[in-house]
Order: sequence, then C-alpha cells, then structure tokens
Amino acid sequence: MGLFFDAVPRHDRVAAEIQTALMEPPPADAATAAAQAEQRASAALAEAPNRFQAGRFLGAFAIFALLVAGGVVTDGIHQAASSAALFAMGTTLLGVVVAFFGTEKSS
Repeated sequence: MGLFFDAVPRHDRVAAEIQTALMEPPPADAATAAAQAEQRASAALAEAPNRFQAGRFLGAFAIFALLVAGGVVTDGIHQAASSAALFAMGTTLLGVVVAFFGTEKSS
C-alpha cells in the first residue's frame, strides 16, 4: 500500500493464467516457453492499474495550502523568520509529494 496509490489485487487473474498454462501442451523449445510466460505474466499484471487515492492527495494539498497561507500571513505582519520557515516547509512538502508520485506510479 502506497501513500497516494493503492495496488489492486491481481490474484484471480494470475491464478487463471497459471491454470490455463498448465492445461496447454508444453511448447517445443525453451525460448518459446519463456516468451509465452513473459507475455502472460505481463498481461496479467498490466490488466489492473494502481488506484489513485484522491482523498490523501487532497489532504496533502490542504496542508501545503495552509503552510503557504501561513507564510503569506506572517510575511504580511513582518515576521520574516516565521514566513521563511513556513515557505520552506511548504516547498519541502511539495517535494515529498512529487517524490511519492514518481516512485509509486512507476512501481
């Protein structure tokens, strides 16, 4: 389970592919068998993509918006150190969210 993407279970599709492969006669050579196995495995795993969790993303976006809003307010009342810290936390959070998107979607 990821932070922004949840994996969809693929057990039924994989089990069906294994059962189908066991019922068929074996291929003539090892290269053909390997190619068929790779094709079936990629088809079974690619069929159900990961599910995006919009609520978690909106929660992270709300935290980001609050940090930026706090930075704007503290800058408006001339608290330079506080506004710089809030803007830094906001950009750090944005970087973490983008990193999670990149790693979770590619896996």
